[in-house]
Amino acid sequence: MRKKEISIGVIYDRELKRVTGKYAERISISAGSTSLNFINLLLKKYPRIKEIPPTRFGFDRNNKIPKASQVLEDGDRYQFVVHDNDGGYEAVTPEEMENLYKEAEKALGSKASREELTDFVTDMLPRKDLDGLSNFDMKVLKAVADEGDDGFLVPAGTDEEIEKMLDCAWKRIACGKDSCPICGRINRDRKKFIAQGKDPDSIETVFESVGAQLAETLAMVKKDTDRMGIDITNLDDVRGAPEPDAFPLAVKAETWYKHLLQYFEQENNRHATWLFTEEYLDLKWYAGTLNTKIYRQLCNRWYVDNEKDYGDFDYQYTTKVLDEVCEIINRSFQNLVPAAPLLKPFHQTFLILSAERRKI
Repeated sequence: MRKKEISIGVIYDRELKRVTGKYAERISISAGSTSLNFINLLLKKYPRIKEIPPTRFGFDRNNKIPKASQVLEDGDRYQFVVHDNDGGYEAVTPEEMENLYKEAEKALGSKASREELTDFVTDMLPRKDLDGLSNFDMKVLKAVADEGDDGFLVPAGTDEEIEKMLDCAWKRIACGKDSCPICGRINRDRKKFIAQGKDPDSIETVFESVGAQLAETLAMVKKDTDRMGIDITNLDDVRGAPEPDAFPLAVKAETWYKHLLQYFEQENNRHATWLFTEEYLDLKWYAGTLNTKIYRQLCNRWYVDNEKDYGDFDYQYTTKVLDEVCEIINRSFQNLVPAAPLLKPFHQTFLILSAERRKI
C-alpha cells in the first residue's frame, strides 16, 4: 500500500529561481517526513543548490526557523533565499537577543504573534555603519522603499499576481489586507507604534518604519529584487542613472506638480468646497505619483538602453502604472474644472506631459 503523501508549498527568491526555473511550487513528500527529509529531497531535485555556500542559504518553515527533526504537516510552507552577506547587523549575543524579545513582549503584550515580536526586535537590532554606500546604492535603496518591497521574500505567483501586489505601493486606496505583503506590514507597524505610545501617522514613525526596512532590504542584505526592475546582484557593475535635472520631461513634471500644489494651498486658504471631493483627493495623490513615476520611467529607459538586461520588468510595469494614473488624473480634471476653472491650464499642461511620457 502506497504511503500517504502531503503537499508542501515552496517559495524561492530570484537567485534560486535561476536554479528551479520558478518562483514557487508545491512538492509532495511522504507523510511523517521531517524538515531534514524535505531539505534532502529538495537538494536531490535541484542538485545545483549544493553549489551555494551554506552561510548564504537561508530558509524558514511557516515563518519560523525549523528544527531538523520536526515532522511536517500538509500545507506547510517553506521560503528559501540566498543572502548576499551577513544581513548588515552587528553581532548580538543570545542573551542580548533574549532581552530584546522580552522588551518586545513588554511593549506589544502577551498576545502578540511571533511575527510581530520579530518585526519589533528587528527594528531594534544594532546595524552596521552605512558609510561606504555609493550614491547609487542609496538611490536603489529608496527606489525599493518607494515600491514597498519592505524586506519581504519574493512573493509567489505569476508576473500579473506580483504586479497586483505592487499596486498597493502607489494606489491611494490600497487593499488593506493583512495577507498583503505591503498592507500587512503597514498594519503591523501601526499596531507596533500604537503599543509604543507613538502616533502611527506622524512623519517620525513613518520614517522610522521605512528607514529601518531600508537598511535591511537593500543596503545590507542587497537582496535580489528583479520583480521591481532592480537587479542588485551586480550592483557595483551597474552605472547610476542621471539626476532628474538631466531629463527635461522630469523637470517639466516636477514644475507642474509644485505649481499645482501651490494652487491647492491657495484654494485651501479660501476654504474652497471642491477640495472636499474624491476627485480632488485623487488629483492630489496621483499628481504626485505621476511626477515620481515619470522620473522613474526615464531612469528605466536609461537602464534598458545602457545596461543590458536591467530594468525591463520595471519599465513594463511602470508603463501600466502611468497609463492608469493618467486616466485617473484626466478624469479628475474633467470633473473639477467646472467648479475650479483655474485648473484648466494645469489640465492642459498635464495632457502635454501625458503625451510626452508615452514616448519614453
